[in-house]
Amino acid sequence: MPTFSFSYDPREFYQVNRVTQRLTGSRQRWFILAMCAALVVVYIGLPTLSGTFNWSLVNFIPLAVTLVLLLAVGPLATWYAAKTLPRRSPSLQGPQERVLSSDGFQVRGRGAVTSFEWSAIQRAVETKRTFLFFFNQKQAHYLPKRAIPTSADLEQVRTLLRERLGARFEQMGANGAA
Repeated sequence: MPTFSFSYDPREFYQVNRVTQRLTGSRQRWFILAMCAALVVVYIGLPTLSGTFNWSLVNFIPLAVTLVLLLAVGPLATWYAAKTLPRRSPSLQGPQERVLSSDGFQVRGRGAVTSFEWSAIQRAVETKRTFLFFFNQKQAHYLPKRAIPTSADLEQVRTLLRERLGARFEQMGANGAA
């Protein structure tokens, strides 16, 4: 199996991270929604029950701003991490390589090599733009399809994943964003 090379792209990393969060049922989204609900209850519900809430539009502005900020925190933090990651992680500075073989999956970056036997990969997911290789329930390495030069190579990757992972290999529909 050939080595697939690509350069780190923060936009791509952001998209992969968001898809990974969706696929793994990230609790961050539920925590933020719970915080929003609690804020609404505290800000509107309790004063309404006590009869002290003024239903003027001006009273909703602080609540609306707070809710927007809460909902934006997750995506903004992910985007910031994607943009600044190469400065904090020298292995992302330079070519990224992914090697798939009959023995396993290997991730290579500047000064770093990580190898996984197929038995250590919990699952692999093919999305519209990437292959995700989950090495635990919440984290995955990725191989962007842009790094796979031909459709024959792409089919070879799929075949290898079906052979080595069986039911642990999933192919998402066209709505798989990353």
